Amino acid sequence: MSETLEHIRAFVTYGQSLSGYEKGEAQVFCDRLFQAFGHDGYKEAGATLEDRLKSKGR
Repeated sequence: MSETLEHIRAFVTYGQSLSGYEKGEAQVFCDRLFQAFGHDGYKEAGATLEDRLKSKGR
């Protein structure tokens, strides 16, 4: 089995363990996705994640 396929399988296993809390898990999910395809992480691949929006008042 190729190394990439092994990494993708590990990513799928990781994804199955998530609880669905998007705000808390999204960035790690993206980082692991890029790692599964051979990058060191999302930053090293040149990707950016969404910025936090500031709310006016409440």
